[in-house]
Amino acid sequence: MIKRRFLVLAVLVAGAAAQWQGAPWFPDSDVNASADGTKPSAAAKRWQGVRGPSLDEVEREMILDLVRRHRPGTRDDWQQALADAVFTSSRQAGIDPLMVAAIVAKESSFRTKVVSHAGAVGLMQIRPFVARDVVERSGALEWNGVETLHDPEHNVRLGILYYQELVERFDGDEEAALAAYNRGPTRVRREQRSGSYRPGSYPRRVLGLYRELDAQRSGTSAPGSLG
Repeated sequence: MIKRRFLVLAVLVAGAAAQWQGAPWFPDSDVNASADGTKPSAAAKRWQGVRGPSLDEVEREMILDLVRRHRPGTRDDWQQALADAVFTSSRQAGIDPLMVAAIVAKESSFRTKVVSHAGAVGLMQIRPFVARDVVERSGALEWNGVETLHDPEHNVRLGILYYQELVERFDGDEEAALAAYNRGPTRVRREQRSGSYRPGSYPRRVLGLYRELDAQRSGTSAPGSLG
């Protein structure tokens, strides 16, 4: 089991919801171009405890670099706005922005309009009924139907809230939370109870990218390409 990288408490979701009330919507401009007390990891401690303009800028630039890698044909201002939305929404929720960036990269390659064969929408590939339930449970934002998920900032915020719920639900096990994000929590819980649970490739890919990003942030080298 992979150790919990950051503490996720029920109050965190409520706090994030309160912070997000009334926040401005992200400009929709993608189409032109073209709580259990376990110890956080060293990376999480560093992220939580060493903040400042310099580190903030490093993280923003790293996210922007990921956006550029995945969406090289899009406008510079759109790329910057998207990177800022991922960074700001993550900071407001108390979650490492590089983890969120890794999820977005693997879920949608930073495509804001993509819809999967299962009906998952946007950057963090959330199905509408899941997003609606998150809104109802958290009180965060407003639910205006599927169009809510086409707004990049709202999509990221709802995806973060959902992921935080899953981390708490699976007792801080990020690998299981990511598997549940990808396959659904009911299925993962059923597999765990039957003894047939296997994380699958999705958690490994997300956490692998996150580790590369964290190593880069730390000024160390990591094998492989980012993205």
